Amino acid sequence: MQDDSVRGKSTVPNTTNAAAIAWIEEQVRLCRPDRVHWCDGSELEKEQLYDLAVSEGVLIRLNQEKLPGCYYHRSNPNDVARVEHCTYICTELEEDAGPINNWAKPAEMRQRLRTVLPPQWVSRSPHWGVVNLEQFVATFG
Repeated sequence: MQDDSVRGKSTVPNTTNAAAIAWIEEQVRLCRPDRVHWCDGSELEKEQLYDLAVSEGVLIRLNQEKLPGCYYHRSNPNDVARVEHCTYICTELEEDAGPINNWAKPAEMRQRLRTVLPPQWVSRSPHWGVVNLEQFVATFG
């Protein structure tokens, strides 16, 4: 595995969509990660990511003769998924967040994050998820 393919600083976008690039650049300014990796979805990239996860102890490769392509993953007790009280749905209207979710307006949350994230997130590699795929596609194409 080449170091610059997954672990290194990969800053060349694999899209020409200006809105998507601008959104990622905004998140990078906010979170200041040590690297940004634009996924290409290739089989080679998948294998490189698996190899990286195995080398870092995130995944344990199972017997590939009996279970080809299978890995074991244990949840980390510090995983952010275990701090639901810190997870927010950010929409303009509270009712769009659903009845059981924490809610905040996007502008309010951006301001809050600007005051808390940089010291804690410098040199970390954040992962962003898209909850509403239809809205994401409509916005970014």
